[in-house]
Amino acid sequence: MIRALEIFENFYGKDHPETAIILMNLGNAYGDSGEYEKHKNLLIRALEIKEKHFGKYHPKSGKALINLGNAYFSLGDYEKARNFLNRALSIDEKHFGMYHPETGKILGNLSNVYNDMGDYEKAGDFLIRVLAIFLKHYGPDHPETGKILCLLGNNYGSLGDHQQQRDFLIRSLSIIEKVFGKDHPNTAKILNNLGNAYGCLGDYKKRMDFLVRALKIEEKHYGVDHLVVGTTLTNLGNVYGQLGDYTQQTDILNRALPILERFYGMNHPQTGIILFSLSNAHQSMGNYEKQKEFLILTLKIFEKQYGNDHLQTGVILGSLGNSYGYLGDYEKQKKYLTLALEIFEKHYCKDHPQIAMTLTNLSNAYGSLGEYEKQRDFLVRALAMKEKQFGKDHPITGTTLTNLGNACLSLGEYKNARDFLIRALKINENPLEATIHKLVSHLTVLAMYMVI
Repeated sequence: MIRALEIFENFYGKDHPETAIILMNLGNAYGDSGEYEKHKNLLIRALEIKEKHFGKYHPKSGKALINLGNAYFSLGDYEKARNFLNRALSIDEKHFGMYHPETGKILGNLSNVYNDMGDYEKAGDFLIRVLAIFLKHYGPDHPETGKILCLLGNNYGSLGDHQQQRDFLIRSLSIIEKVFGKDHPNTAKILNNLGNAYGCLGDYKKRMDFLVRALKIEEKHYGVDHLVVGTTLTNLGNVYGQLGDYTQQTDILNRALPILERFYGMNHPQTGIILFSLSNAHQSMGNYEKQKEFLILTLKIFEKQYGNDHLQTGVILGSLGNSYGYLGDYEKQKKYLTLALEIFEKHYCKDHPQIAMTLTNLSNAYGSLGEYEKQRDFLVRALAMKEKQFGKDHPITGTTLTNLGNACLSLGEYKNARDFLIRALKINENPLEATIHKLVSHLTVLAMYMVI
């Protein structure tokens, strides 16, 4: 195509509309191969030619604007992507009308931009407009309609409305199965999304059923070592974990791991994510040494990819600290939790639940090391956050009060210990939120240390 461009430039000239067509095709070819800067630069040249020959408000200029907007979207420059797509939208609405499929396609592209910007409300608004256009133009059973129903379902999922997500995906699935068949890769995509919707609704059995169906289709069409298969295996492994079957979880994740390593490489964040999932599975089975090994591998990847101060790195540091705690290495537990806390305090607001959780875990490390003043101080900070987050009468607050009371006991601060433990006891006296064991434990401690 580069040779074609040279021929057209020599024959027609560098500013001819025919040359612009080659520039657009060559630009899109670069885009398909991931060379987005070259993609963008060639499309800028094509747009200049078209605007010069046809005018800024001609549909052919609009087409160039769409391509250029999508190029900026691929580069992550959402502001420019939005601007070019909005210019294209005004042209198409004027020339084709508000309810033309071409108008709908631009609205869909704008929805993608807002989705990646995290503005799911705006993204959903555009998709609803697209759905109205496609229903009118194509009808309720057309694959284009099914595709938009799927996107709209996932948009509701991003907004946290998983019932709507499920309902739109069910509608989408019925169309896609009818058009492509029950064993088509497009059907598998909907099954995956629908499985995730059920997972968010807490129905892990249904999530597993849909993922198993999707996996069979993908293995048939792509082969057992394809990236798509590896991704579905990862999701399926995690759902087994949600169902408490950690042996199956590890078996399936171990099948997924070499696929992702082969496709992404040993040091890619996606590889790190599956290593992290494996670490969680081993923790749930009590295999803390294995958990630690997978977390160390994950930490190396995340520090290299994201840096030492990234939130993702902080999460792994916190998990690694807890792993050392399970293994009885409280100095290392303290070390890694302190590093995690520094990251969380830098990125989150001061009362964030992640900070409260890390303070609690860090207090346990200090308590295990016999540093009871430090333990008490961290628990006091955690208590204030948990009271704000959950309320003063919540069982989680009660647990922190119990730990704080025990820390005060270790320091000989019996009056403070009594006060904290009485507050904890009042919370746990609710039979819906306590166990007899905890009550007996509190009462025993109070009997021993009832000092005013």
